[in-house]
Amino acid sequence: MALHSSFAAEFEEWFLASGAKKTRLEKKLRQTYRSAWASGDVDDRFLVVSFIFWNREADGYDLILRGLTDPIDHLAQHAACNALALITCNEHLGGGLREALEKFQRGHPDWSNVAGAALDLIAQEE
Repeated sequence: MALHSSFAAEFEEWFLASGAKKTRLEKKLRQTYRSAWASGDVDDRFLVVSFIFWNREADGYDLILRGLTDPIDHLAQHAACNALALITCNEHLGGGLREALEKFQRGHPDWSNVAGAALDLIAQEE
């Protein structure tokens, strides 16, 4: 993945950092992940989903749901894996999760094991 955007470069630096530097970069990423998503760059969107996952950034879970229905396959698949992982950690991704997973499953039948597992976990909570 070419790190051509500011968000991507800062994400990579944050991911490898520790201590005060990691804290400073995390704060900046929290302030910029929505604008990075809005840029429409698929690499940024992929990293935004990763950042939201790693930080349990509940205010950004709506972007994971949007990622599930993205027409770019690898972004949707990445969002599905992250959604399943968050669900298994008892995170609540908000309204529309079931519908987004069902749409993902229809569009990616070869990924039904991921979407199906997530849908099963949601059903258990209801």
